[in-house]
Amino acid sequence: MIELSSRLVSSALRPASFYLGIFLVPGLVIASCSVTNSVDPPTSAGTGATAPTSAGAGGETATGGQTATGTGGDAADPTCADTAKNGAETDVDCGGDTCDPCENDKGCALAGDCVSGFCEAATTCAACTETAHCSEVADTYCKDGACTPTLALGTECAANDSCKSGFCPSSDGLCCDTECANICEGCRAADTGGTDGSCGAITKDSDPADECPSMQGQSCAGDTCDGAGACLVKTEGTVCDTTYVCDGNGA
Repeated sequence: MIELSSRLVSSALRPASFYLGIFLVPGLVIASCSVTNSVDPPTSAGTGATAPTSAGAGGETATGGQTATGTGGDAADPTCADTAKNGAETDVDCGGDTCDPCENDKGCALAGDCVSGFCEAATTCAACTETAHCSEVADTYCKDGACTPTLALGTECAANDSCKSGFCPSSDGLCCDTECANICEGCRAADTGGTDGSCGAITKDSDPADECPSMQGQSCAGDTCDGAGACLVKTEGTVCDTTYVCDGNGA
């Protein structure tokens, strides 16, 4: 008690400024603390800026904590199913370089904008009526109102323009690599022993197109092919009629 009283007396002689932060109870010192200033840390928005706030739908936060407002963004990009003629389309939801080709009577700029492959007057899709209408699209011909890819060698055909080679011999009805118009020539493997679509000599002793004369007893030319692209001739000494003997060369 003597030591404590001595401390109290000594403390009474100290200036009032010493007691900042010291709390006394008569006869007892119970606690002491220091006073500090509470300062919030600076925000990341930079000097003089407040922390950015969350923007609402369609908005963006601007520098310095201000918020820009919007209406939800730009209009949707054009599509091929939005029931409107837009983008590169040549008619509603068709044509151009991104959508499917247009049906007949729809707008167009090029043959490729049309299902038929024919853009009449560079304005309207239409049915072709001749192969000349298909000139914009390579290797096509007009069939049933549409420009159709030309046919490969050996494919059944009805006209020259339907074949990629440009040859459809009427005696064969197949797309052929040449005109194949000489006597005893053909483009069918069954007739030549070769390949469909490749012109070759008709097999010897046959004449599927009836090209050789059929005049036995009246001519020295045979009625079948010789296998070398000509009609077989009757052998030398064959009597062609009652007064003439063949020379073996067809005469």
